[in-house]
Amino acid sequence: MSLDDLSLFTPRLSGSELRDRGMALVDEAEPDAWKAKADAAIRSLAASGAEFGAEEVRAIAGSPEHPNAFGSRFLQAAKRGLIRKVGYRNSSRPSLHAHPVAVWVGNLKQPEGE
Repeated sequence: MSLDDLSLFTPRLSGSELRDRGMALVDEAEPDAWKAKADAAIRSLAASGAEFGAEEVRAIAGSPEHPNAFGSRFLQAAKRGLIRKVGYRNSSRPSLHAHPVAVWVGNLKQPEGE
């Protein structure tokens, strides 16, 4: 029996669904205080008009307990219309070995509910 055979017994999830479930688990475990700091940093950086990423948010909000917590905060801000992804750049953090990271910019229009 292969892993593909198990799909008969469990529903297949799309890549987006798996991403969203994983982000939700990480987000639930992250302290509310850090999430509030990160969201405030994203709003401030978005309002500046400059391009930014997780490194700039980390400089303002500090490090989360789990590094994947950044993804959830950026995805939620993008879904609200606050920011949009404009590309990628190599990380300057030595521990990431120049890994590509997303670059974001604030939207010119005011997001819904803000």
